[in-house]
Amino acid sequence: MKRLALVLLLAAPMVKAAEGKVTVGFATPTKWDKGFSARITITNQASWTIHDWRLEFELAHPIQKIWNGRVASTKGRRVVLRAVAASWEDGDLSPGEKATVDFTAEGNPAQLPLRGRLNGAPFVFNKPSPAPPPLAPLRANPWPARVFAPYVDTTLWPPFDFAKATSQQGLRFYTLAFIVAKAPNNPTATWGGYHPVSQRWLLPEINSIRKAGGEVMISLGGANGTPLATAHKTPEQLQAAYQKIIDIYGLTHIDFDVEGHWLAEAKSIERRSRAIADLQKQTKRARQALHVWYTLPALPTGLTREGLNVLRSGLRHGVVIAGVNIMAMNYGRANAPQPTTHMGVYAIQSATRLQAQLKTLHREAKVARTDAQLWSMVGLTPMLGHNDVKPETFTLTNAREVLTFARGKNLGMLSCWSANRDRPCEKPTPSWASPKCTGIKQKPFEFCRILRAYTPAKPK
Repeated sequence: MKRLALVLLLAAPMVKAAEGKVTVGFATPTKWDKGFSARITITNQASWTIHDWRLEFELAHPIQKIWNGRVASTKGRRVVLRAVAASWEDGDLSPGEKATVDFTAEGNPAQLPLRGRLNGAPFVFNKPSPAPPPLAPLRANPWPARVFAPYVDTTLWPPFDFAKATSQQGLRFYTLAFIVAKAPNNPTATWGGYHPVSQRWLLPEINSIRKAGGEVMISLGGANGTPLATAHKTPEQLQAAYQKIIDIYGLTHIDFDVEGHWLAEAKSIERRSRAIADLQKQTKRARQALHVWYTLPALPTGLTREGLNVLRSGLRHGVVIAGVNIMAMNYGRANAPQPTTHMGVYAIQSATRLQAQLKTLHREAKVARTDAQLWSMVGLTPMLGHNDVKPETFTLTNAREVLTFARGKNLGMLSCWSANRDRPCEKPTPSWASPKCTGIKQKPFEFCRILRAYTPAKPK
């Protein structure tokens, strides 16, 4: 009987760090019909979550049926299986968790495998072995000089389908939100306060985007949660935290979203500025570049006084600002007297005023920038459909107005809040601004199909 090389590929995102072990157990088989049934148990005793692991071993028996897995392909003696990860969320195999694969096979189970390879690393069944190495980021792709990079609320359920959005909607660039501290007294970097960055959550998706020729910018901060600049108490600690995020995800672009009462927190603003400036100097010495964006609230009259202070602090400490992305949303009736029809006009007014403010700020800091360079530093992010402030509504017509303006001025970035929301609501339409739909009549991804035209065509 031919010997088959059995390969099991089971899903589960990666990675935390440090020491750990994984046990692969082959349970004593039991007779079943004309063959036997057997169970493989993978126990994650490492300190990180394991993703997309690969288990290989030789088995001198044809497999008949399999549970918690499916045959993905066969090639010669090589059988490839993928686990059905229905029993653990998103296919994760967190520290201390187990995954099982059951199968039946023909023949006498007298010759069972003793050893194999886990993600290329040798192991012996039923004996602890070194954990497979952490997932590494693919090399970052170039970020276009002008780009549509919609926000994705990464912790929203159900998860955003990046593969579908990239393949079917042509989206290649994304702004991923948000990384914050675990808690005010716990500076551990997390996605939304839930998923530790050290576990490399979302890295498989980011790598897939890069394989498709796209790229991501990760945004830190946002309206909810505690900014890392607040949770860390020294610029040195904060810089180290930023560097870890950059290293784990292989970033060239990073965004700092400062809003709400954090806009007036002077100590964290200064701490952030010092950390970013030192980080940029460090990357420059390594002959690399770190492109830093700020996302700030705005009115049709431009940035608020607090937002201007955030930028002044950065420039004073030597931060090289790649761009400033304004939140063109939630203006209030006093600032947006025609909220159901003119949100495109207000967004254009905000961006126009921002360019003038950037000219003043850079002149004050004695940093030379041409008008064209300043326009390329302007980013514009409307909130699709119904805004949080009623009755403000950003329409499909408004999206076309903003696209025309961006093309005329050659803005650095268009975005939107958010790609998750770019769809009609199910009836009944919520009376509030849903995080999952726009609240207006539209087709799925209709806003993104309009605005994606701002990104240059993918090179052939």
